[in-house]
Amino acid sequence: MSGNITSSTLYSVNMTSLAGGTAGGAEVAAYDATRKLALVLGANGVDFLNVETGARVGGIGKADVGGTGGLPTSLLGTANSVAIYGDKMAVSYDGASAGVNGYVALFQLNGTGSAATWLYTVTGPSAATFAVPDMVTFTPDGSKLLVALEGEPASNYSVDPFGGVGVINVATGALQIADFTAFDSQKAALKAAGVRLNAPSDGATPVAGAGLVSKDVEPEYITISSDGTKAYVTLQEANSLAVVDLTGTPTVTAILPFGTKDHSLAGNGMDTSDQDGLSGANANIRTVPVKGLYMPDAITSFEQGGKTYLVTANEGDAREYSANTDVVRLNAKTAGAYTIQLDPTVFGANINTVASEASTIRAAADLGRLAVSRTNGDTDGDGDIDVIHSIGARSFTIWTIEGGALTRTYDSGDLIEQTLKANFPTVLDDSRSDDKGPEPEHVTLGRMNGDLYAFVGLERATAGNSTIMSFRIDGPSTVTYTGTILSTGTGAQAPEAFTFVPGTVSAAGTGDPMLLVPNETAGVFRAVSLSETPAFTLQILSYYGESGLLGTKTAARMGALIDKFDDQYANTLVLAEGDSFIPGPWLIGGADPSLNAVPGIGTTALGRPDIAIMNAFGTDASALGNHEFDLGSPVFQAAITASGSGASAWVGAQFPFITANINTAADSSLRGISDKTLNNNFNANSFAGQETTAIKGKIAPYAISTQGGEKI
Repeated sequence: MSGNITSSTLYSVNMTSLAGGTAGGAEVAAYDATRKLALVLGANGVDFLNVETGARVGGIGKADVGGTGGLPTSLLGTANSVAIYGDKMAVSYDGASAGVNGYVALFQLNGTGSAATWLYTVTGPSAATFAVPDMVTFTPDGSKLLVALEGEPASNYSVDPFGGVGVINVATGALQIADFTAFDSQKAALKAAGVRLNAPSDGATPVAGAGLVSKDVEPEYITISSDGTKAYVTLQEANSLAVVDLTGTPTVTAILPFGTKDHSLAGNGMDTSDQDGLSGANANIRTVPVKGLYMPDAITSFEQGGKTYLVTANEGDAREYSANTDVVRLNAKTAGAYTIQLDPTVFGANINTVASEASTIRAAADLGRLAVSRTNGDTDGDGDIDVIHSIGARSFTIWTIEGGALTRTYDSGDLIEQTLKANFPTVLDDSRSDDKGPEPEHVTLGRMNGDLYAFVGLERATAGNSTIMSFRIDGPSTVTYTGTILSTGTGAQAPEAFTFVPGTVSAAGTGDPMLLVPNETAGVFRAVSLSETPAFTLQILSYYGESGLLGTKTAARMGALIDKFDDQYANTLVLAEGDSFIPGPWLIGGADPSLNAVPGIGTTALGRPDIAIMNAFGTDASALGNHEFDLGSPVFQAAITASGSGASAWVGAQFPFITANINTAADSSLRGISDKTLNNNFNANSFAGQETTAIKGKIAPYAISTQGGEKI
């Protein structure tokens, strides 16, 4: 049965100082299953590492693009992404400056991965059509290579390139671009539906809000359906998804808004301030009157029941350029007045009065420091904000498309922040609370022992901590947190585009599944081995003690049932509900001296046969009922307390009695076997919280039974 994910770092490599290295950093990792290589991309190229040892086998730099003679390196900007299919490896590069077309180069690796031969380079057919080529990925059959053309603008919007999805024929290098020009005439309808569009026009004199849809959208990340017919692309700043038909001429068929997350609902809380004096284990994660814009970065997918489900990491990202900044703190001021005016009928009469800030939600310890959208939330069109929108949703989400719209089947709510607060408080970076919190940026899927897991990378954590959370996906709406993969030390921060390696094809030295994790901040790459710890299952068998004359039949049957059930689970707790015995012929008969010869009794007395039966059941603990006192506390004490020696020894109850609502201070029979909290500290008995096996025949308010290494 599946359980939690545990991890161990196999090795780490500082890619900025790797001998002979060409990458110069660690931004994206891909896995070459044929050669068992980790392909690690940095700003300057790709290094090929032996996945078992981390030793460098080969690599390519900018000078290798274009083959002999090469493409002038002055034309190549930062390397953005790498992907591999069989012998073919694709690498994307920015252009030399903002707004200029970039490039995608295709290479062929040799049999060992010690060398890569350049095949061709692809760029746009005209200016501003291939700017910022970001993620590259092959279709499942390897025939096409897709590239997200982000098309980020120059900061002053002198140029804002077109966004699009490039589709490259791998065999020929022919390029087709699925662009968004068909949606330029639909801008008003898209905005009304929730697509976030606010860019100015580009050129010498940008006009606020007049940007084209086809230039405003910025494709970020791609996932492809298993049959290779559709691509799903995140448009992060637009808080939307593009659907691309890959059959025939590649075409964007829909732009679907992700919508918002209601942070006022229980389970959707957030920590909104870095100046509230509360951090770590005391972080103030709470519900607030804010809607979160999902704005996912990475996206991946799985199929179940014939349907495609999309999985997103909801990082959030605003447009922050000199000519268009669409995010601001809620208490930011311009010329002495609040930059964002809120509707006083919604938020209170003084909400826009700067002098009253400390008594409103604009206070720094409340929502004042929170980064919010400047362009969302004016629901009635009167110029002020009626609904506050934050950037990102601090979660990961599973979606499907139904009726032409995105439908959420699962969202992790505030589980990420709450888990860090509870289990890793020193990792929770309070300095990011006012912005986007832990920033779940990347997500990848992998199967372990038949179970599907999502691995969600958090960009933000305190220094020296690289944090990836794992979740088991049992269905589109059934998800369980299964552990945090925490790497610490030098270079352990900001896990970027990591990849999962199945155990069946991973390093021969481990045989375990792996994550190949590039850490952007310090340029350190880590190989992390993964394993599933068995899920802890506890079986609780509970029975009622009082039996009377029926005990001659029921005791044997109960014992047989307990034995049978106990064999079915490794961890079983047997609990009695109290009323261990009751006055009557059965109880009186229990004092018959002929019972002395019965194993487990030795010397009989009232109630001892009942306790002996409970011992035989393997009882771990019993509640204390009222019938135990029917014949007085001395009878009860004699029934549960060990006495005698040798063949006539009575072993007593082999379990404790649990109760918190009696006071034995004045009872000479029971105060000596009671915890001090139950006898007004008459003695120093400290039975509370002890293992049940250490306090047999004692009375305590609570106890612990360790089962399978877990304390119950």
